[in-house]
Amino acid sequence: MAHHVIALDRKVTQKLDRIMAGENVGSITSRECTAILDRLDKTGISVSLAALPRACKELHPRAAAKHIALRRKTTIKRDEDQTARLAEHAEHHVSM
Repeated sequence: MAHHVIALDRKVTQKLDRIMAGENVGSITSRECTAILDRLDKTGISVSLAALPRACKELHPRAAAKHIALRRKTTIKRDEDQTARLAEHAEHHVSM
């Protein structure tokens, strides 16, 4: 079973590589396009729809835009939470 999963992961990775290279790979899913976005920038901060291969921009622009927005929102929220924790930590140590 594990060998099958590894082989499947390798196939998916190879297909994503081919899509990014602009090769015709047949049908492309929105999930594959969002996986490419994650490869480009996991935070969503430094990536745009323009960075996607043409096939993804043409077939799945809404899903890609939604994915970028979600990644940005999550990243910003995580950064705000971390800043608050660090401020609380510093305040705790300064007041001692």
